[in-house]
Amino acid sequence: MSGNDKRECLRPRPPTRARPGPSATAFILYTVGKSIMRKDRHALQSLLDQFHSDEAQVTYKGETLRLQDLCREVNTNAQRYLKLDDSVEDLGQRYIALAEIPRGMLLAVYFGSIEKSRPGVMDSLNHSLALGKLDLDCELYVNGTPKEGDTRPGRLQLFNHCCEPGNNAVCEEWECGETGLIAYFLRSSDVIAPEAEIRFPYQQPTFRNGV
Repeated sequence: MSGNDKRECLRPRPPTRARPGPSATAFILYTVGKSIMRKDRHALQSLLDQFHSDEAQVTYKGETLRLQDLCREVNTNAQRYLKLDDSVEDLGQRYIALAEIPRGMLLAVYFGSIEKSRPGVMDSLNHSLALGKLDLDCELYVNGTPKEGDTRPGRLQLFNHCCEPGNNAVCEEWECGETGLIAYFLRSSDVIAPEAEIRFPYQQPTFRNGV
């Protein structure tokens, strides 16, 4: 071995850079569902860790922001402006305004588990979103069915739809270019009076079976 070769061997190698992951206080929008095959679970979890990291950025209509900053804004606004109401028979739980909500406020975000699509499954759910394949070889969807005991503020799946002109909020799709994942946020599109229900329109092409 020559002197140059020895120096190359002794030269310290740069440390391996760890992939970004979520912090202890991160808002976790999506989890790996039970239907994801074992061979795909690690790859999907790595993708979600990157998506939920503090560094992850999302873009909507040319504006790029950090996903976790948007989630923190939702958490603050939801606690300030929203309350759950189940006083109307057959409507279940829904969000109404706790106080007057200004126009342009982020109020909610979609949560759920990512599952493998199977024939007829999405059609049987009241809350689901198609995701496509991402980096896997199967079609995926988000199961947003509310879970018992989930008290997180600002859950998009607890808002109802309404045709024009009866809605007062819109859904925004913020895309993460690094992962291909989309975060779905709800923003007030008008001033909303106290006690009024917050509703958004049906005409959302990526939504199936409600939200």
